[in-house]
Amino acid sequence: MRLIRCCIFLNFIFLNVSVSSKEKQTHPFIIHAGFAQYKSENPVTKGHIPPTKFSDLRIDIGYKLCRFDFGLYYGIGTKEMYKFENGYHHGVGRNAQSYGFNVNFHFAEYLLNDKLTKFFDIYAASKLGGYYAYGKDNTGAGPLVDYYPSGNLFICYAGLGINSMLFKYVGLFCEYGYEICPAYSYNNQWVLRFGLSFRF
Repeated sequence: MRLIRCCIFLNFIFLNVSVSSKEKQTHPFIIHAGFAQYKSENPVTKGHIPPTKFSDLRIDIGYKLCRFDFGLYYGIGTKEMYKFENGYHHGVGRNAQSYGFNVNFHFAEYLLNDKLTKFFDIYAASKLGGYYAYGKDNTGAGPLVDYYPSGNLFICYAGLGINSMLFKYVGLFCEYGYEICPAYSYNNQWVLRFGLSFRF
């Protein structure tokens, strides 16, 4: 609950500071288009069976003011859903769409000199949003069941990322963080994202 409250607090604080800032930006729009990989592990088999890896394609669009950027994201892919029932943990893969809004705090200027900040951007990421999970088991590992978590599931996320601007408007990004699903804590997971970064 502390992480959830912290994410909500940071999102609103970052948003208010960003909106109130009047600093002119050279390239205020930031777009991340990339691939996300989720490391999903059954609590019962943890340490005995390698975690299952699921993935999705996602795009983030943000507007930067001062050291903050805020925007929206949307993705499509798969996600493993766990459910605790009758003393057992069950897990199935579901198709899922991800959506929500994000606020990032850019702090490379505090760590790097002016020459390096032209090519590297380090940021703290936070997201509030959800998944719309649908369909039956698509892993082929179990029976086709439809009572696992489905519909809209609220999530919050916190992580760190880096942009490497190879060209004036195009570069690469990599982000790593932890995602929490309050309604189904067994679905909490680490997330690795990477792809192309655009500025204009």
